Amino acid sequence: MSAARSTITVVAAVLRDGEGRVLLAERPAGKEMAGKWELPGGKVQAGESLHGALARELDEELGVRTLSSRPLLQLAHDYPERRVILHAREALHAGQPQSREGQSLRWVDLADEAAFATLDLLEADGPIVTAMGLPARYLITPPQLSAQEVGTFLHRAADAGIRLVQLRQPHADSAALGSLCAAFEQALGERARAGEVTPSWLLGGDPAQTVPLAEAHGALAGLHLPARFLGQLPRLRGLADERGWRLMCSCHDPDELATAAAHGADAAVLGPVLPTPSHPEAEPLGWARFAEWLIDLPLPVFAIGGMHEALLSTAWEAGAQGVAGIRGLAETTA
Repeated sequence: MSAARSTITVVAAVLRDGEGRVLLAERPAGKEMAGKWELPGGKVQAGESLHGALARELDEELGVRTLSSRPLLQLAHDYPERRVILHAREALHAGQPQSREGQSLRWVDLADEAAFATLDLLEADGPIVTAMGLPARYLITPPQLSAQEVGTFLHRAADAGIRLVQLRQPHADSAALGSLCAAFEQALGERARAGEVTPSWLLGGDPAQTVPLAEAHGALAGLHLPARFLGQLPRLRGLADERGWRLMCSCHDPDELATAAAHGADAAVLGPVLPTPSHPEAEPLGWARFAEWLIDLPLPVFAIGGMHEALLSTAWEAGAQGVAGIRGLAETTA
C-alpha cells in the first residue's frame, strides 16, 4: 500500500526589474527537480504569514529586502509525490538579487516567447506566468460605441493606464462589428507609430461571428467568450494556439470556472460581485463567495460587477487578477 501524499504550502515571488522583466531561478544540482526553472520562494513554515515567509525566503535565497507583497494567484498542483498549495505574490523589493544558494538567475521578458521556450519551467508555475502577463484592469467597451468614437475612447483608455480592452457590442451585426475592428486597428496603429503605449484588445461575442473577424484583423490579441459558449473552448483552444491569441471567458459560478480552467482558457471574469446597473436582476456574489470560488483555481480571474479603481486592492486580497468593467473603469478615461 502506497503512503498518502503529503501537502505543502509554498509561496513564490513575482519580482520585476525596471524594464518589467521577471526574475526566474534554476533549481541547483542536488535539489529535487534540479534544472527546472521557477519563481523564487519556498515553503511556508508553521506560524508564518505568506508575506513573512516570502520576505524570509527572498532574504535567504537572494539577499533582497521585501518592501511589500500582494496576492497574485493561488493554486493547487499535484506532483506524483506530493500536493503543493502555491501562493504567488507580486513583491516590491530593495536590493540587487544575488545567488545565495548556487542557483542560476535570469531576468526574463514575458513577451519574449523564444526565451521562455528555452527554459524548463516547473509545471505549477505555468498558470502564474499567464497571470504575470495580464494587467490589473480590463476595460470593456460601452454599449453602442460608434466607429467614430473609437479613437478618442482608446487614446483616453491608454493614457489612463489601461492595457487590456474588450471590444464588446452584443447587438452589432457582423458588418458593424467589422467596422469597429477596423477602427480599433487604425487607432492603435497610430499610437504604435507614434511610439505611444498601445493596449491589447480582445473581441467578445459569439464565436460564429467573432472568429471570422479575428482572422481578418490580425492586430487583435484574442477572443472573449460569453459563458454560454464555454463548450466551444476545446475547439477554440487549438485555433488560439495556432494564431497566438489569448482566450478569455465570462463565468458566473464554480462549474463554469472549472470548465474554463479545464479546457484551456487563459483567464476569466467572474461576477457580478457587487450590484451593477447593467444587470440589476442578478444577485451579487459578494467578496466572500468570490474569494471562496477562487481557492486553488489555476486560472487568473478578474472581478466584474460594480467594479472601479478604488476596489483594486480589495479584489487582489480576494484572489482576483484585478478588476474588469465598463462604467467604473470608463470613468478613469473620461
